[in-house]
Amino acid sequence: KNISSQLIQGISRCISFDRPRVFFRYRTHFTHPSFVRFYHKPPLRWANAHNYELAHWINYPAWINQKPFIIEINDHPLSTVTYKNRLIFEPVDVLNHIQDAKEIYMHEACRIILLTDFGMEAIFKKYFGQIFDHKIRPINCPGCLPKYTEASHLEKIKLGVACLASDYELKGVDLVLKAWGCIDNKRGWKLYLACPDIPIDVLKAFEGDESIVFINKAPLSKREKCQILSECSITVAPTHIHGGANISEGMEYGHAIVHFASHSSAYDDVGKKIEVPYHFYLPNDYGVKWKTIDDFKEIIKMDKKNGYFDLVFIDLANELSSLMNDSDKLLIKRKISLKSAIGSHSLEERNKALKVIYLEIIRFK
Repeated sequence: KNISSQLIQGISRCISFDRPRVFFRYRTHFTHPSFVRFYHKPPLRWANAHNYELAHWINYPAWINQKPFIIEINDHPLSTVTYKNRLIFEPVDVLNHIQDAKEIYMHEACRIILLTDFGMEAIFKKYFGQIFDHKIRPINCPGCLPKYTEASHLEKIKLGVACLASDYELKGVDLVLKAWGCIDNKRGWKLYLACPDIPIDVLKAFEGDESIVFINKAPLSKREKCQILSECSITVAPTHIHGGANISEGMEYGHAIVHFASHSSAYDDVGKKIEVPYHFYLPNDYGVKWKTIDDFKEIIKMDKKNGYFDLVFIDLANELSSLMNDSDKLLIKRKISLKSAIGSHSLEERNKALKVIYLEIIRFK
């Protein structure tokens, strides 16, 4: 299925007359749902793998030749190590291959390194110092496609909180449920919780609680996601590793955003950041204190049991309660979110910035 799809895409891209000719990975069955917009609304019509002038890679290249390329870091600055070995994913193995990542960034064909925010830049410099400062440029990702263009659409409050999480443990869904349980008077508000692996005992513990709508599925279809987000005014985005796509989606609907702190600072100016004791990509601990993902899971499970994360769900409960009980505050937060979705965090602004970068590289290649 992927091979035939890529063949069709390669043929269709042959008729592109856009300049410069930029290659972007063919869409496959494994393409992240939030990246689909890069194919439906690209900055220009993508070129195929045979007649391109510039390649735009996300996280790691599929190949490297003498043609110039851009690396866009969406997940973590060391994700480029998988260029040589796609099986490298455990923290300790990633750290052992930092030189592989450095070689890619140093390659003469690597012209620009796109980073989403200051947090990502800080962690990048933790590993590589300032030697690539001349290559680093900012870019928003994935770029919002706002559903509304006027703030007047936000005045009607939808009594729903959306939480779309791909993994119960690694996204900290347990803390969301604890926070929700701490809110005494929910005043008709509901938590729409979509997660594919909620433990059976957790589901049983909340059996009969009409304030929670469990959706035991991931990924959600576009229609299902739209139905949930249309019923809500708040998006809560928990994570212990990395997240952002669900925040962008909430912003598109003008939701007030509440999110956990991580190594990314992309949404700090949009919503309320809930501080956490630590997260997966913390440089001093990643690959050191936890050498594997399973190590991280065991450590965080024990720390939660010992109360180290209690302040997280307490702060989350307080923020949600404040938004649910203060319509003026909620509207202000929603307006901030939608303004960012229309402006600095929009796909339109992203595409404008990319076109400038593409032309700059091709002009001086």
